[in-house]
Amino acid sequence: ATKFIMPALGGGLLRLDRYSQLGISAADIVKNIAGNPWLIFKTIFVAEKLRYFIWLFLPVAFLPFFSGRAFILLIPGLLENFLTNFESQFSSFYQYDSVLIPGIFFATIYGFKNLLEKWPKKERVIIWILAAAIFTGYFVRSPINPVFFPTGVFKSNPRSESLRQIVKMVPADASVTAQTNLVPHLAQREQIYMLGTEPFPTDIVLIDGADLSGFANDEVFQAYADHYINSGNYDFKVLNNRYFILYKKGLKLQR
Repeated sequence: ATKFIMPALGGGLLRLDRYSQLGISAADIVKNIAGNPWLIFKTIFVAEKLRYFIWLFLPVAFLPFFSGRAFILLIPGLLENFLTNFESQFSSFYQYDSVLIPGIFFATIYGFKNLLEKWPKKERVIIWILAAAIFTGYFVRSPINPVFFPTGVFKSNPRSESLRQIVKMVPADASVTAQTNLVPHLAQREQIYMLGTEPFPTDIVLIDGADLSGFANDEVFQAYADHYINSGNYDFKVLNNRYFILYKKGLKLQR
């Protein structure tokens, strides 16, 4: 997958660094785990991942663990999120659980079925336990529960307004390099890259001076921006003393 399929589609294995405590390459990781299984224990059995485990399965009353073979669907995703040291992957608040959610519900159905077959007279008890778990998970943990509904997401703010303005200025046929949060909004083009990953100087480079995503520190970030600015090949605009729009000389921005 990583040597042929992903490169053929223009991608690659980008985030192996999130497993760096196990090794610097796929071969190293396999070798280190085989030679020192204690690495797995030290990586998985920490307080943050225990909380993640509880909130992952509590809302379905841990029924997937009674599902039998259906639980196999969860193993790849569990390994992916429990073996990393990248905290967002085991926070339950981001997209990293998407690899698990279908399998969790599938295994929950089979777990429920298996328990009913084993204890048919306990159907009402099992249903009430599941209902209580769903209720608890929703009102305590869900990011869209009535108590903590994120109304702020739907309100305008200076940052979102600036980013909307920047997106409107980019020509539809221009190649673009942009910060991670802008990339999805500019993806309707053949060539678009995140800052620092572009294989060639693109027509437009969009830099949020307050966002270091993808860069080790301020010095590396500044050196990256200076490389473009000092090349002499780009004009640039600055919005709100924070957002830099670098565009090749002769290229016209949209209004």
